[in-house]
Amino acid sequence: GQEAGSEFPGVFSEIIDVRVVNLEVIVTDRDGIPVRGLTADDFVLRVDGEEVPIGYFTEVRGGMALESEGAEDQVPAIAALEPGGAVGTSYLVFVDEFFSIARDRNQVLRSLADNVGFVGPEDRMAVVAFDGQNLEMLSTWSSSTEDLQRVFNRAMGRPAHGLARLAERRQFDFDQLLEASTLLNSGGISSQDFFRTWLEPNERFYVDRLTEQLERSVSAANATLRSFARPPGRKVLLLLSGGWPYLPADFLINNPFRHIWEPYMDQGESLYGPLRDTANTLGYTIYPVDVPGMDSTLGEPSVGLSSTTFDRELEAHHTLRHLASETGGKPFINASRLEAMEQVHQDTRSY
Repeated sequence: GQEAGSEFPGVFSEIIDVRVVNLEVIVTDRDGIPVRGLTADDFVLRVDGEEVPIGYFTEVRGGMALESEGAEDQVPAIAALEPGGAVGTSYLVFVDEFFSIARDRNQVLRSLADNVGFVGPEDRMAVVAFDGQNLEMLSTWSSSTEDLQRVFNRAMGRPAHGLARLAERRQFDFDQLLEASTLLNSGGISSQDFFRTWLEPNERFYVDRLTEQLERSVSAANATLRSFARPPGRKVLLLLSGGWPYLPADFLINNPFRHIWEPYMDQGESLYGPLRDTANTLGYTIYPVDVPGMDSTLGEPSVGLSSTTFDRELEAHHTLRHLASETGGKPFINASRLEAMEQVHQDTRSY
């Protein structure tokens, strides 16, 4: 058993005990067409390099369980899905209010409200929001379209704190501009200044703050998964991210000639690995949603030592692609963020 930290008390600090891991597998041909009619004998399952038996096997096609073959010795007390029965999907929605700007968040929430009809009678959805300090459950599991639409409409009226994150980033850029001006006035910028891989004290302050904010947000998403560990059917995390960079230092420095490396720093793997591992352990597929979309504020030109830009928007997109690829999902970036509900529904119907 593992326990989510006490940072988020109440419903978000339950103990989980994982005894069986479900693996949802999608097999396609070279043209991307799903391959049908596979059995357990067509697969080999290895854990830590050791082959282990497949306890049960079911093909789900169009949301219906088909007759299973090739896994006659079922795990005790764990039955395969009943042939001919409908298989639901559990959609867990995590709304990042800490990094998101209200305007952008509400566009995505409105699209979810408009498309929540894809939640069928065998499906269910729960909604959780994180404001940087507190996790709040806006809806427990529900299959009611009307109730979920009301939840999303109320969520649009909640405060969002992305403008504060934008102000912090612009303050950092302004401080970098002052530093560059000081260097120029004192005799110019040396090659060491231009290519340095370490952080100056003022840079480290901003990087440490951003890293701590990201750790807090990822910890909240992790606690959310642990608290909703056992819903039936296919398990999906719709992660509405306001812009989480994979490499916080490179994101802030925004200079293609400076790749920051300091041994103590948390980078993408250490930041997002815990969320990936929890999702895979619990059988959740992460579908990250790019809340900002085409965000001109992330791609603002560098005001530091370089006249070119390290694309901040692409740095945030890398996190979404990483979490999706590591858990079997797909990222919804830029315009596709407004089609997330429909696309996730289609993507999870057959496996």
